[in-house]
Amino acid sequence: MAALARPVVRRVAAAAPSLVRDANSVRAYVGARTYTMPKLSQSDTDVLIGSAWDHGKMRQDLIEIQSLTDFDRPEVARFLEAEWGGPISVVHDRVFRPADLPGFIARQTVEGEPGTGSRARGALAGLLTYTVADGTLEIVTLNAVRRLSGTGTALVEHAVAEARRLGCREVRLTTTNDNTDALRFYQRRGFHLAELRPGAVAESRKIKPEIPDIGDYGIPVHDELDLVRTV
Repeated sequence: MAALARPVVRRVAAAAPSLVRDANSVRAYVGARTYTMPKLSQSDTDVLIGSAWDHGKMRQDLIEIQSLTDFDRPEVARFLEAEWGGPISVVHDRVFRPADLPGFIARQTVEGEPGTGSRARGALAGLLTYTVADGTLEIVTLNAVRRLSGTGTALVEHAVAEARRLGCREVRLTTTNDNTDALRFYQRRGFHLAELRPGAVAESRKIKPEIPDIGDYGIPVHDELDLVRTV
């Protein structure tokens, strides 16, 4: 089923990572894996490094997180169409076209020949889109392709860093009452519930009829909830 018009991390892990911040990085611990998320730099490119067991061998995953560019737009549009069931996202009486918005894209890099240290651009591993207005950075969409990869957390932290860089006072997003996975995910990452709009999804369906009546875990989808993190 296509996702609703709401920010969501697809089936986030039951045990969310804890974050430890120091002067140089944000580290996310997910199970037996440790991920290092360097702070945003002038290059607009950061690398998320994780180790995982694969068929009995320890393998290293490299996820590069970059600001979206025009070069990414066609692939991003196809990805969002598949994930969200259409080119638009409707929330709190506003229509967004996420493929046209600024954002961050995560890619899994591919190691080159052994011993060369080279790596090539790989598959899309995650995506966050946002908009900025009146001192608020609003997350419009968030998708992580793989569970337990730390990608969703890294993308959120990049959005928070961008909000600080732009002088915003908060990061905000909207989800729906059935999306308990997203509610858990965001609250564990410093967000708190700020507003409830009972029955708001009915208005969104008038613009985007693809939004289903029944959402995650068989819960009827009726209400919008806003979550906020101060930066």
